[in-house]
Amino acid sequence: MSEGLHPKMKEALKHQYDQGRDLSRNMFRASCFAPFGSLYFNPLGYVGYCCHNQTEQTALGRIGEQRLAEIWRSKKAEALRKTVLAYAFPKPSCSFCQWQVDSGNVEGVFARKYDDMLVGREALWPRRMEFAMSNVCNFECTMCNGDYSSLIRKKTEKKPPLPLAYGEEFFADMAEFLPHIRQAEFMGGEPFLATENYRIWEMMVGFDMGERVKLKVTTNGSVLNSKVERVIDQLPFHFTVSLEGVTKDTQDAIRINSDLDQVLKNVERFLAYSKARGTSVNFAHCLMQQNWQGFGALLEYAEGLDCQVWVNVVRQPKTHSLYGLPREELGEIVGKMERERDRLAPKLRRNREVLAKTVQGLRAYLG
Repeated sequence: MSEGLHPKMKEALKHQYDQGRDLSRNMFRASCFAPFGSLYFNPLGYVGYCCHNQTEQTALGRIGEQRLAEIWRSKKAEALRKTVLAYAFPKPSCSFCQWQVDSGNVEGVFARKYDDMLVGREALWPRRMEFAMSNVCNFECTMCNGDYSSLIRKKTEKKPPLPLAYGEEFFADMAEFLPHIRQAEFMGGEPFLATENYRIWEMMVGFDMGERVKLKVTTNGSVLNSKVERVIDQLPFHFTVSLEGVTKDTQDAIRINSDLDQVLKNVERFLAYSKARGTSVNFAHCLMQQNWQGFGALLEYAEGLDCQVWVNVVRQPKTHSLYGLPREELGEIVGKMERERDRLAPKLRRNREVLAKTVQGLRAYLG
């Protein structure tokens, strides 16, 4: 594994990286805390620490080939923990975060997402799990692929359905692991269409975990039926709704099969639920070539609802990624976004920082 290590951060960069991080909850420092407390499950059965290490080359292991305890306590897992303790991002598992550092976007490094986990060096049990166990989806988003959309896999890629990766052995293992977690996130595909997720939610209800786990779901906002209502009545859900724009021309052109009017109606229902249950509603946004012009309008819409917007960095496909543009063209876009930032800053409270950091990250990439 040593051949694949990125060099340790130099002290000046390490200091810059740590600025603004709240490390008070943990008794030690690391470039990333995910290896000490997080697991991510993808539709093919690969298990990583986060969504950026979930391929055969980057994952810790694979369900069906290894038991969950073997994966969590493997030599590869221990080696990764030692590496991040040394303030390095190991290749190839953590190449995305290293790319962000190399691009100058030190403050926006994805690894900082895990700073809020209370973990120990011994990594006895994961404290957080991210479930993307199924590609079943009713959308065909233009930046997506068949690994995460069953419709794209069937209609565009002309491939057979993905085999089911999570069987009875996995759920038996989860009975041992699940009671230890304090946060669970569900992604897709569309999480409310995945039978695997309902199995996990049923187990959570059986373990009476509703008051001791923060349960988040990232949904495309189109599925809110009686089956969903039954499960959210039993457990307190925090919702993140994927939204690519606040006009039909943008949202429905990117998220094929979406109906923006229906999605926004469901957002209102999620907001009413969250107010009654003391949870939250936020938005996830893939900032791309196809929708950057509407980023400001989306932030204003979210601000009006007192909702946070989280921005996903899109690198693939290059036809969608801002980073796939010629530098001169990207520079013009960043200039326009900087002017939009200056115009909107006085109007924003919840989303002022995400706007500033998003623009800052793009400017840092340009150098």
